[in-house]
Amino acid sequence: MVKFVEETVAFNFLKKPPLLSIESIRDSAWDVQDYRNKSKICIIDDSDFGKKNGIENHGYNVQELGDISSIEQCANFDIIVCDIRGVGAAFESNLEGAYIIKEVRSRFPEKYIIMYSASSFSARFQPYLKVADSHLRKIDDISDWVDSLDEGAKQLLHPYCRWVRTRDILLHSGIEISKVSRLESEYVNAIKTSDPEIIKRAFQDDQIDNLKLAGLGVGIAQFIATIAIS
Repeated sequence: MVKFVEETVAFNFLKKPPLLSIESIRDSAWDVQDYRNKSKICIIDDSDFGKKNGIENHGYNVQELGDISSIEQCANFDIIVCDIRGVGAAFESNLEGAYIIKEVRSRFPEKYIIMYSASSFSARFQPYLKVADSHLRKIDDISDWVDSLDEGAKQLLHPYCRWVRTRDILLHSGIEISKVSRLESEYVNAIKTSDPEIIKRAFQDDQIDNLKLAGLGVGIAQFIATIAIS
């Protein structure tokens, strides 16, 4: 009997704890005005962006970059708003803004991208509608713009949405499902304990050596740190 008890205790000690599910934080509260204040938006357009003041009056931080000459100019922004026409001259691509969007998605997969046009999108730009997260027309009402930006802020700043977005990036990059599940559990643990080091260590322990994905792990840790002190 004693031996049975000892073996049971040893088994329970060695048994791994169950993985935490992202569903446990799905209904976390969020404050739209707080998300607006925290979101950094850049506008890529070769002309003045007429809705800048209206968007800023809703609480967003907006910076117009004009036409960019390097994708790295987008690095410090959360939401990238890019015109489809008249930009991208430095990259010498006939795809103009669509080329910028493609490169931003490749270099910064976590960014929320809104593409827009002065009119409807021509056939050659249709494939890139899927690369962007949202698409609008310049003439759309400010309410449509704010709704799209609010969705972007939620996708990037709500703990549940942030991980679902990150999980898709990891899986699309070929990370094994079992490894992603473990990272998800560590992420939930980090959120619940307000300890960003947990997820940082998890990315390091799993030896994710792809620089883009390793950077993603650092970004998630910084995100959790922001939640912890807010």
